[in-house]
Amino acid sequence: MEWLANTLLASLTSLVLGLAVVGVLLAVLGYDPIEAYELLFRGAIENISIAVDRMALYVLTGLAFAIPALAGLFNIGGEGMAYLGALAALVVGYLVPNPLAVLLAGGLVGALLGVFVALLKLYRGVHEVVSTVMLNWILYYLARHIVVVYLKDPRYPDVSKPLPPQARLPPVEGVHTGLLIAVISAIAAYVVVYHTRIGLYMRATGFDVDAARYQAVNVKLASLASMALGGFFGGLAGAVLIACELYKLDVALSSLYGVGFNGIGVALLAWNHPLGTIATAALVSSLFAGGYNLQLHLDLDVHVVTGIVGVIVFSLGLPSIYTLVQRRLVLRKVGQT
Repeated sequence: MEWLANTLLASLTSLVLGLAVVGVLLAVLGYDPIEAYELLFRGAIENISIAVDRMALYVLTGLAFAIPALAGLFNIGGEGMAYLGALAALVVGYLVPNPLAVLLAGGLVGALLGVFVALLKLYRGVHEVVSTVMLNWILYYLARHIVVVYLKDPRYPDVSKPLPPQARLPPVEGVHTGLLIAVISAIAAYVVVYHTRIGLYMRATGFDVDAARYQAVNVKLASLASMALGGFFGGLAGAVLIACELYKLDVALSSLYGVGFNGIGVALLAWNHPLGTIATAALVSSLFAGGYNLQLHLDLDVHVVTGIVGVIVFSLGLPSIYTLVQRRLVLRKVGQT
């Protein structure tokens, strides 16, 4: 209970700090901060359907970061995994018009990408931050090229051919199937991480890799498993967008651009807890949905709105970032003594 109280207090303090910084920035730009806050929070309620769509993707890309982070790896590649997952979902959907095949295709290519990143680190010494950032851009332009050259719709050349109807998972009885898949994924991730032996290996490796080795933990297996599982959820995010929401991709990948990076914020807000990503994804998606009101009523540029939401999310994530950095410094200091 004491840990929960301290966490809530730290988050509340960070939220006040973030809102204060945003208020100062808005005042400097010549806007009324109180009016902006009112529009932001009212828009989050009015644009609930947009928030729900984004929430499904943010839960999954949040898991793509959170699970490797628990094993001591910083997977910045949720963005590229989502691109690859969406692309694979489209191609498989054309060939095998079955929604389960579409979702599995997206998840599996994401898992393979995660394993590739882990192998680069374990056997070639390539840091996962470097490899995933580079792969994000490689996959972005590769996906765009494939959509433009091979998958474009002859009638509308700015988008891909739509997914066949029999390969789609539309809402059922008003329930957003993509969000349902995301919530089930978060629960499954929690079970794996906290109630299985491989999950214990992941957490032990992330807490102190030297101590984990001393206790005969297979550190390489833990790293590979965490990146594979994180990659699966990252790829599944792209597949969910295709199978449950848009059924196509535009040539600029605008429907996916940024979801992987926002997922990092979601994971940090949740302190990398799989179940926590459900709540924090709801918060982050609501803030972005509310940002549309700022664009409409205050005529703010979309980049300014994104910056405002980013400041709030970053402020909320500061306690988690501080804890992660402090733990790394303490472990490094202990290792040097």
